[in-house]
Amino acid sequence: MIQVGLRVPRRTRRLRGSALACAFLIALSGCGGDNQETGATAAGDARPPLHGFDIYAVGSADGNIVQADVYGITLSPLRAHRLTSARRISWLSADRGVVVVAAGDEQIDKLALLGVDGVLAPIPGLGRPAGYAPQVQPDGRIQFQDDGAGDEVLYRYVSFDPNSGKTSVLYRSSKPFQIVAAGPKGTFVEVLRDPEGVDRVALLSPSGRRQAFPIAERIGSPKLGKAFIATGVYGSTAPGAPASSLVLLDLGSEKTEVIDGWAPLTWTPDGTKLLVVRAGEARLPDAELAVLDPKDPKNPQVLGTIPGLTFFQADWVARD
Repeated sequence: MIQVGLRVPRRTRRLRGSALACAFLIALSGCGGDNQETGATAAGDARPPLHGFDIYAVGSADGNIVQADVYGITLSPLRAHRLTSARRISWLSADRGVVVVAAGDEQIDKLALLGVDGVLAPIPGLGRPAGYAPQVQPDGRIQFQDDGAGDEVLYRYVSFDPNSGKTSVLYRSSKPFQIVAAGPKGTFVEVLRDPEGVDRVALLSPSGRRQAFPIAERIGSPKLGKAFIATGVYGSTAPGAPASSLVLLDLGSEKTEVIDGWAPLTWTPDGTKLLVVRAGEARLPDAELAVLDPKDPKNPQVLGTIPGLTFFQADWVARD
């Protein structure tokens, strides 16, 4: 159930700080949209404002990962509200005042800022570049993958600074790679795929040095916590097949532990606990959510069930 990394080659082709957040909101004010509520929203429930949700998730009412949208989730009560419609969202990252997505609403994945009415707007200073797996950093930078500029495909991991308006290249390669998150001390979390063997998760330094950890034959996009990396494991190679379990990698001991029946969505804001969802075919038609403590991984604390939705990826936002 975790996004595996849907990428379309270009050939075919956590902003923080009230000032920055206000600038984005001003840029988006007045835009119209196509908001809808889901069956998960009880009659009479008031929808919070765009930046009032606890969790933002990529999900679908029919379990179709290539036709997913953004949903805002509140924890008390546990409710989901649909924030976009027919936007083909593949990834999102959120902070207190901004939600950045990668969306295929223009055929290929492009980055965008989620507006108050579900509109996908250009990111001020960046626009809507082709890109994948955006991640909003605590200092306001947006890091993402792209295929470089010009006709030659060059795989890159880049960082956009909204304060200066500049984009810097953190890593580049002529060979395909899948970086899915920023790690500690300038490292990146990468997936190393082996069609004939075991997929690995790697910490990649800016100099290109890799520390790789074997996980399973087919894994999803890793989620980086404070002391652990979590990734979904797929028992089937069929397109669209859901994750059947998750693996926790202890970055200290380098040991792994398999937790059957759950798939990872995102870590809590402090990076110590993991939001998970029922995995395998048990995920349909409803999404049962729980919080898993790596210190007691066999006993996730169930939050409840959101009817009629499947979730693939999420971001849990810290609230003061």
